[in-house]
Amino acid sequence: MEQFEKQSAHSRSVDVRKWFTFSMFDINSDFGFHEDMGCVENGVYHDWVKFVMDYFYAATLLPQCHKFWPLSRLLALCIPESTRKMQVNHNDASLKRVRKRMGTDTDRHDFMHYFLKQAKKEQLSNEVLVAQATVVILAGSETSSVAETAAVYHILTHPDIYKKL
Repeated sequence: MEQFEKQSAHSRSVDVRKWFTFSMFDINSDFGFHEDMGCVENGVYHDWVKFVMDYFYAATLLPQCHKFWPLSRLLALCIPESTRKMQVNHNDASLKRVRKRMGTDTDRHDFMHYFLKQAKKEQLSNEVLVAQATVVILAGSETSSVAETAAVYHILTHPDIYKKL
């Protein structure tokens, strides 16, 4: 709320969608990695969040090239180097977060607690843990912030519902 007040003091409108996204990434990151991203506090996307958002594009594009054999190698060459670099940067940043969380001694039963417990049972690699954590953080954050934004929009555009609440 402090950030909303601060933002509204400088302009007539505040992009609540952006702030819902910031808050959901912070909350889900705390549940997943035992530390938030600082998005709300700083008012900008954390680098890892940018990686995740950019990586989503790369992650959908790169595997599609393999479906068009025998042109797959040619198609892969058409993908910009920056897109491939996004994937490498994302994987590195995600692995770093997972390793940091794995090294944290806590009795918190957050997402990673259950991922690690299951990984022990099934002997899963760190790469699988990274993939699971990334999907949970992204899916939970992005979809929740979109739902919050839609709910606020519909409440504010329907005065009868607004009055009831």
